[in-house]
Amino acid sequence: ADRILGKLLEGKWRIVRGTGRGGMGQAFQVVHAKMGIVKCVKILRPGADDVLLKRFEREVRLAQQIHHPNVIRIDDFGVDTDLDPEGVPFYLMEYIEGQSLRDLVGKGELPVQRAAKIVRQVALGVAAAHEKDIIHRDIKPENVIITKDEKVTVLDFGIAKLRSPESREDMLTLTRKGEIWATPQYMSPEQAMASTDLTARSDIYSLGVCLFESPRGELPSQAETAREFIISHIQKEAPTLHKR
Repeated sequence: ADRILGKLLEGKWRIVRGTGRGGMGQAFQVVHAKMGIVKCVKILRPGADDVLLKRFEREVRLAQQIHHPNVIRIDDFGVDTDLDPEGVPFYLMEYIEGQSLRDLVGKGELPVQRAAKIVRQVALGVAAAHEKDIIHRDIKPENVIITKDEKVTVLDFGIAKLRSPESREDMLTLTRKGEIWATPQYMSPEQAMASTDLTARSDIYSLGVCLFESPRGELPSQAETAREFIISHIQKEAPTLHKR
């Protein structure tokens, strides 16, 4: 990240600062050198193999199909040779100034009414994806950003999938043995059992975990390891918020 700060992407987008890091790459705030337009760019991490590249391309392909105010907007995709002669895959998206739901949850008690309003907007964005037969598969507080005027945006379709036989075959091709897809704390039971035929209900379950966690910062399942969280989703009934 430090090596490319201040440099130009495609000769016009100046890389200003890092805004986030994920398994496939890193996001940066960029500013158009002549027009001053602010955007966000996600760059595939150095040394990525063909599997990661295909996942990266699929993320762009799926996310750009969804047009909704509560879903991140993808503006462009390309391979830059200015940062690296061998080519750096990237995609350009709208820049949103705000804080994540994780930030809000981490600050302490989030009023139930505010939490419900935030999660409702997430649900509307996720529903727009479901209308395109796209399952997000990684709904969690880190992938939800809230602006000062309480506009909510769903981010990161990096492990999203399209509900189709071709997509199931594609997912098997792009999955390495032993990998855990998604975040164990928010996995639906069927996702925890590695089902290749997930439906919209899987995202709804993950969204429910987010809503449960928001007021007090407590997850419905208490565990120490990823394996324990996965087993808990499959075997244990979630407690009610009233009991907590």
